[in-house]
Amino acid sequence: MTSRTPKRKKSDDALRAHLLAQPIEWLVDQLLTASQAAPMLRARLDAGVGESPVVDTGNILRRLDKAAEVGGYVHYRDAPTFVNRFQSELDAVDDLLAAGFAAAAVEVLEHAIHLIENLLESVDDSDGELGGTLAQAQLTHAEACEQANLDPAELAARLASWALHSDWEVFLESPTTHAEALGAEGLDTFEAVVDEHFAQLPQLRAGEDDERSQKPSRFTITELKKQLASRRGADALVEVLSRDLSIGYRYLGIATVLADDGREEEALQWLDRAQGQEFGGHPDTRLRDFAADLHRRTGHVDLATQLVADRFAAFPTVSTFDRLRDFATTSGDWPARRDAALRVLRSQPVAAGPAHRPAYGSGYGHSVLVEVLLDEDDVESAWQAAEHGGCSHEVWEKVATARGVLHPGDAMSVFQRLGERALEGGNRSGYQRGAVLIERAHRFAAAADLTPISAAWIVALREANRRRPALQNEFDRRKLPRAR
Repeated sequence: MTSRTPKRKKSDDALRAHLLAQPIEWLVDQLLTASQAAPMLRARLDAGVGESPVVDTGNILRRLDKAAEVGGYVHYRDAPTFVNRFQSELDAVDDLLAAGFAAAAVEVLEHAIHLIENLLESVDDSDGELGGTLAQAQLTHAEACEQANLDPAELAARLASWALHSDWEVFLESPTTHAEALGAEGLDTFEAVVDEHFAQLPQLRAGEDDERSQKPSRFTITELKKQLASRRGADALVEVLSRDLSIGYRYLGIATVLADDGREEEALQWLDRAQGQEFGGHPDTRLRDFAADLHRRTGHVDLATQLVADRFAAFPTVSTFDRLRDFATTSGDWPARRDAALRVLRSQPVAAGPAHRPAYGSGYGHSVLVEVLLDEDDVESAWQAAEHGGCSHEVWEKVATARGVLHPGDAMSVFQRLGERALEGGNRSGYQRGAVLIERAHRFAAAADLTPISAAWIVALREANRRRPALQNEFDRRKLPRAR
């Protein structure tokens, strides 16, 4: 492909020669005329005569207003085009920053952010594109504020008011994102504004609720105050967090702050306090989990392991079993803990199912026991557990697949039943799923030299569902046998 650079260079040379030959008065008139449509050019010309460069952003703001016009509501399908058009106008901010006009960039960004807040009521932003533009605008605003060297107290007052009253959490993170632009003076001003509201928040104890509905919300006030207080260390942050002890999660937050500050014993004290509270509903298991982590971190391994064992006994899942194995291995008593844990799993209720065959229903049954044994590569015990206690369809697939390595005939039977159950859905997705499972059953049948039996079963199943063309189509796609 031929480069156009030499031709452009020749054109530039010719234009330069032409301009050098023109009268100065004519050149001045041309510059002044051009500066009327190019605010950054006008700012450079002003700077050249010693005036403070001020960019006329009027044209940029008008273009943003135009791009933000909606004819009622912007539907999902039209939202990307709409947002891209708005963003293309907002890109003018990059030019302003590159040219050194940061104050003008701040003005444009704040105007755009106001527009976006209003647009969120009128645009289907299911994909989050407009929200993404809003988030990026706030970050760019922080950068522009740093470059503009704005009055920190005035900036702080403006950001604080905006963050406290925004419906969309705009500038909610500004004590962090704008910390450099605000400096110590600005952050102190920001906190003074927030403190006026924070002082009015009632102390909440276990089970209590803040019934205030007016703005700013308790959440907004607290989030801002947390960021501002964190400048002074863990104790200041704990003081903020302890204003709301209505749920167990609040205690966990305090304990996390203290533990991150290397004060594990104090963190454990807060967790112990939470255990004695009545929060209503189900207990927050994260409290005991974190307590176990802290006890192990501080060398109380046996106590930590017992907490994890209690947690497993109350909530026997694969994840709590794995966690118990981790802790008990550290404490050196995994064999005994494992035996006790397996007894817990074997005592779980079996899944409902006919007595003459394994329970293939979707009930929970002994699913956890089966998965644990599979994870230990004890396929035989896992198979026996599945036959005795039943398990979910997903776990039946796992255990049957493992069983099929040495006993493909058993796997064939399981996948036939799972496939037949999937077909009962009576819809296209059920037929697709059923065909996949039956195809797997047919492959296991081949490994077990049972292809004729499997083929006959599939043909009979086709015949029983001959009035379901969608089912027949899915079977054909999987190349499953049909009557000759």
